Amino acid sequence: MTGGQLRFMPMPEHFNWNPSATGDLAASGTIEIAASVVNINANTTYWTAALQCIRARSGRIDGKATGGKLNIIISIDVVASAGTPNAKLQIQARNVGAANWVDLLPLTGGFAISVVSINKTYTKTGWLTVAGFNGVPFEIRVGVQSDSAVNLATASVRASSYIEGAFEPGK
Repeated sequence: MTGGQLRFMPMPEHFNWNPSATGDLAASGTIEIAASVVNINANTTYWTAALQCIRARSGRIDGKATGGKLNIIISIDVVASAGTPNAKLQIQARNVGAANWVDLLPLTGGFAISVVSINKTYTKTGWLTVAGFNGVPFEIRVGVQSDSAVNLATASVRASSYIEGAFEPGK
């Protein structure tokens, strides 16, 4: 050490976000979310309210503007109000306060659903952050649509879903 200066080295702070930390669990072990296709609007995406990851401190994922790594598992139950319509899902995230959402999962192809709930799990290991979703705090939302103007599709995010990584406070 020269000149009597001390250098502060930021320490990464690990986090593991899951939706059970942001809302009340239903008896089924899922958080019910207000995402459904109403009778008059087939093939229109309806979004959940934003589920937020809020920490005591904020910072960039891995201290980087882009390219920080996250591990993401989002598990969604999908059910139809009646019949067997086809559903599509989409998952987006953004930094809290950012204007634009970033696709974690672009709109999927259609898949058949019924009155019996099915589960879809989407895994992204080592997902690299981008401008607009590169820090803590952040929020995610799930979109659902149905190809039917009569049969509703409802999506519920499972409490076992998570996003994990590390951030450097203050960056």
